[in-house]
Amino acid sequence: MRSGHFSSAESRMNRRHIRNMLLNSTGEAMWGFQANMVLASTVLTVLLRLYGAGERTIGAIAGIETAGVLLPQWLGIWVFRSERALKRDFFLWHIFAVCPFILAMGMTTLFAERMSPAVYRLLMLAWFSGFNFFMGVVVAAWIHWQGRVFPQQMRGLAVGAAIGASAAAGSCGALAAGALIARLSAPLSYGVLYITAWLISMLSMVFFYLIDDSSDDVSQPAEPQTISDILRWFRRSLADSNFRAYLLGRVLAGAGFAVLPFIAVHYASPAGGGLTQSMVVSAGSALAVGSAIGGFTLGRLGDVRGHRLGVMLGVAAQIVALMGMIFVPGMAGCVVAYFFAGICTMGTWPCHFNFLIETCPHEGRMAHIAVGNAFIGAATCLMPVIAGQIAGNLGTTRLFIISAALSVAALLWIVGWVEEPRARAVKTGD
Repeated sequence: MRSGHFSSAESRMNRRHIRNMLLNSTGEAMWGFQANMVLASTVLTVLLRLYGAGERTIGAIAGIETAGVLLPQWLGIWVFRSERALKRDFFLWHIFAVCPFILAMGMTTLFAERMSPAVYRLLMLAWFSGFNFFMGVVVAAWIHWQGRVFPQQMRGLAVGAAIGASAAAGSCGALAAGALIARLSAPLSYGVLYITAWLISMLSMVFFYLIDDSSDDVSQPAEPQTISDILRWFRRSLADSNFRAYLLGRVLAGAGFAVLPFIAVHYASPAGGGLTQSMVVSAGSALAVGSAIGGFTLGRLGDVRGHRLGVMLGVAAQIVALMGMIFVPGMAGCVVAYFFAGICTMGTWPCHFNFLIETCPHEGRMAHIAVGNAFIGAATCLMPVIAGQIAGNLGTTRLFIISAALSVAALLWIVGWVEEPRARAVKTGD
């Protein structure tokens, strides 16, 4: 009887996890489709270039994205305080605080011809900053929540499947964006893209709301009541030598790949083959394909072999992407660059996601995630701006060569100094 009871309970648990994985992947697929319709590194970059943006402004796009998503995460510790209400709060936060910025970008673009290019660029960067800031507030809490929804033995698969679904749908979104831009004149085509993306983003949140987030682990992380609680957790996290080594490796890797917006700039220039706007945006669909393949395979590989391996393979992929930018012009080079860029950015997200969770040395997991991402964000947020300066002064090819050298250094650092958390836990008896 006991055996039958446990078998039945385990079967229900597995069904629940599979249902949650499907709902999560569907929600991420819809979000990925709309995100790639208006991808900052392709669509926003090309759009702002049409309205006179220079290399510094283009570099600021990636800087805003990095700082906005990573730095405000500690605020989520207070905003999302209730474990039981996390799912409801996520839904409301996205509907009323995040998604409206996509609509604002669409409406501003529809009326772009009625304002000066400088005002238009300023407004678009303001809306883009707001979107990323409010997204950043939710990130640490979202990672913590997903870590609670999915057990460790399938977390890489679940997150990888979601990233894969998001990226696969995203490739369709990028191709749809390229086709629309080729058929409609600017700024109408871009305005339609942003407004459509807003509608899809709102609908995607319904699928996340349907996830069953009742936890199998009755011991929930303690909710902080004071700043001293959070600071104490921050100190304990940063006192861990392996965690510090990992963060430094991520910073080096970030310094080596602050070039994503400049792929579009490079391949639209004579040095990169002089591709048209629609060709660059369509080639950007390879970013989503690389993310899909990388997310699914590296996530599952991490479940089996540990997520350090996935992180290393991601840095190796960014080296390949940079080699493509340096040596392969034209459409083929653009596709290669975006494909491997997809692997090294979103494709490694399941590995980074799980590495943060598995290195947490205390009960304040949300604080651990926030301080790790904030450290990376603070160290890397200005690197795209610096990359813009280098591109403006030395050209994109030399920028890519410098980035490749930093990427090789990052890979060597991770190989030599970062330990797999699971192996380290076994060694220390944790």
